[in-house]
Amino acid sequence: MEIYFQNHKHPLASVLLLTLLANCQVTGFLLAGPTATLTGRVTDPSGAVIAGVKVEATNVETNVTYPGQTNEEGLYNIPNLPPGTYRVIVQKLAFQTIVKPDVQVHVQDLIALNFSIDGLGGREHHWAGFFAPSNWLYCEFLTLIQ
Repeated sequence: MEIYFQNHKHPLASVLLLTLLANCQVTGFLLAGPTATLTGRVTDPSGAVIAGVKVEATNVETNVTYPGQTNEEGLYNIPNLPPGTYRVIVQKLAFQTIVKPDVQVHVQDLIALNFSIDGLGGREHHWAGFFAPSNWLYCEFLTLIQ
């Protein structure tokens, strides 16, 4: 790389520019954002991966939900989580719902949470709920019909 200034080659300017760019990349790595990542795999009890599972991390202090979903390999990734305490909900139609409370997230954490969810085995799963912004009033009704 050569830099020209007023039609003259300046090799020192090229070296300075490359040094500056390298420093910016290293500084960016060292000063990564103040967030964390939640990742993992969802399987059934036999170990088979389950695609299309909805995984949500909800910050219990702010009530902000960060969504994720498993891919065809059963993997999910929820990046950019601010530090705090989270409730993680894993759910898919015809499978049990798992709620994992009190997941502590700190700056630059990479937290791996793997889940094994059971199918409902021919039973119907009905639920209804609502969330109110004031103190998280939550109701869930679960009916299993065999």
